[in-house]
Amino acid sequence: MKFKVFFINLEDNPQPWLKAQNLFSLLPDEIKNCLERIDAIDTRKDLSVVDDFGLKIDPVGIFYKLYFSQSAGAAGCFLSHYSSWKKIIDEDLDFALIVEDDIVISDLVNYLMTNPDIDESLDLIHLGAREWDGLEAYILNKTGAQKLISFVKDSSKLKDCDPFSCVKTPTDALNKIQSEYPDYSWDKQNSITAPADRFMMHVAETCFNYKFFPCIDLCHLSEAQSSIYNEDSKPYYLKEHWGLIQDINSPSFEYWNKDLTTSLCICTYNNYDLLYKCLLSAANQSAPSDEYEIIILDNTPTEIIAESKKEYDKVHNLSKTIKNCRYINMLTDGLSGARNACIEESKSDLIYFVDDDTIVDSDLIRNMVKKFKNPSIGVVGGKIIPDWQIAERPEWLSDDQLEQLSMADFSERDVFLHEYDKPIWLVGANICFRLQAIKEIGGFGIHLGRKGGTGTLLSGEEGLAVDEVRKKYSALYTPDCTVNHIVDPNRLNQSWFVKRVAWQAVSNALTGDLWMKGVKGLEEILKDNMNCLFAESKNQSEFDLKLKIISIICFLLLEGEL
Repeated sequence: MKFKVFFINLEDNPQPWLKAQNLFSLLPDEIKNCLERIDAIDTRKDLSVVDDFGLKIDPVGIFYKLYFSQSAGAAGCFLSHYSSWKKIIDEDLDFALIVEDDIVISDLVNYLMTNPDIDESLDLIHLGAREWDGLEAYILNKTGAQKLISFVKDSSKLKDCDPFSCVKTPTDALNKIQSEYPDYSWDKQNSITAPADRFMMHVAETCFNYKFFPCIDLCHLSEAQSSIYNEDSKPYYLKEHWGLIQDINSPSFEYWNKDLTTSLCICTYNNYDLLYKCLLSAANQSAPSDEYEIIILDNTPTEIIAESKKEYDKVHNLSKTIKNCRYINMLTDGLSGARNACIEESKSDLIYFVDDDTIVDSDLIRNMVKKFKNPSIGVVGGKIIPDWQIAERPEWLSDDQLEQLSMADFSERDVFLHEYDKPIWLVGANICFRLQAIKEIGGFGIHLGRKGGTGTLLSGEEGLAVDEVRKKYSALYTPDCTVNHIVDPNRLNQSWFVKRVAWQAVSNALTGDLWMKGVKGLEEILKDNMNCLFAESKNQSEFDLKLKIISIICFLLLEGEL
């Protein structure tokens, strides 16, 4: 008999897989060699993977529509099991035991060690303790997998299944919603029509030979760790009628069908040569021009524009040839004021800020819109890589200090900030907000950020905005939305970096970011390394140490401890 154990596991959650491997390593070869990991699909970060499977999200009936509207991870859960069903067929297996990674592993091992006699006439043996209320563990044969796949391709054979039966004890609110939205149709092709467990229930009760043998339970932490429902949101079946009506009328309802528009905003101050290059790349997007606009917010004073008239005219004339571009001259209170002016000007769903000295990727808008298909995401930051076309990188500049030049390259895959195991942040040179989210917090603080024509290097305005947005929404870093940041040669001297680090300490103090307060032994570090301040650094390690000392000194001064 050809048999495997498929362990569905998210890449961001490796511990259950490691535990499963360790336990299986103690088992006889004929059991441990059956274990295989299935990479769980995370549609919280990118819903476009549904298209990659040749499927679409098209839930049947109001309750399934509410479920998927609330549950950004539900499509990924379905696809993870769908991948397992396909694998059974592709590998011509007789049976597979499919488990999710939040089961009690010892329950699984104990079941396998009993050397169970599998009834070959059964399409399905459901091992999960919750029966149809979950798909944490079940045995599926090849015939069952073929039936499930065929019902995904054409669900019309489920025409006699009532999706309202998914609610065992409906409340008055649910009964009322059911009477207000009674219509449903299973006449769908290549579609995710129901949550994975309910879909299997409908198919099983239509054409399976199956039985329940509940012997594998969920880990007691699984409910608290569940990411199916968005944070701070009650499941629909616990809501009052008015809450359900609010959900149905909200932008989140059937979010997978909504086409989002974007305002790509470029704030500038007397930087016309680089702005011209940035605008060219911004206009050369793979996204249709009617799905995004370009807003240039120029807060350069008139007298300075006159001094750079040739360069200004060149970029201004280019903007006139781009039908979806608006060039706005407006004096504002620094970069934060310019960004706030863009927020007021935008009428799009998303507002995307890039610096005027960046060259943006041609798929920037298209890729960023995909990230916001999940309605719980409020802000996304992309990768920023240095562009040395007009500057030569000095030998003393380490990769660690590229962040001082507003570079960001944290991961080769999408990561939520709250799930990453190292400090990670989003950078204003390549950052996109849901317009509603940034408006809810009142935009950017004008007490922070650069002020054109001054020597200040204040920052932190986008970090503070991200922190506020994260109180209600999720924040994501993605390498799929990339800009090249042209390095200014005037910044490639050690004195500029010293100044930049000092101003960062001021920015941290203004935003309440006092992370250094908990670091012990700062005075000893200063005492042992003060000499590095009085000489030009010759290499990267010397310069990294110098900037560390500068940061400590500024922090202690601002705290009144020096």
